[in-house]
Amino acid sequence: SFMVCKSISLISLTSTNTLALSLIIVGAILFIASDYLLSFVMFYKNCPKSISRLNLLCYYVGQFLIAQAFYIYSSTFYLINNTHINIELGSNFLITS
Repeated sequence: SFMVCKSISLISLTSTNTLALSLIIVGAILFIASDYLLSFVMFYKNCPKSISRLNLLCYYVGQFLIAQAFYIYSSTFYLINNTHINIELGSNFLITS
């Protein structure tokens, strides 16, 4: 639930790109669904195989949507600001024109 709350809190930061924000929120919700389904897989003795498959589907689709949102947001950021962002290891960001 932390991921959903955090993604909703990004509304004010990403007001320029609602598609990326929507993808992050849906991806976070799919991660929560994946964790919920995983609890059935791990702790329910006679869990059907379909639950396990649905768990993996939710996990990978959620991961893909979040990654796609970052790609869309970074593309939009580049187009709006016309700058190059070089990301080094750690949290150092170098912005060059």
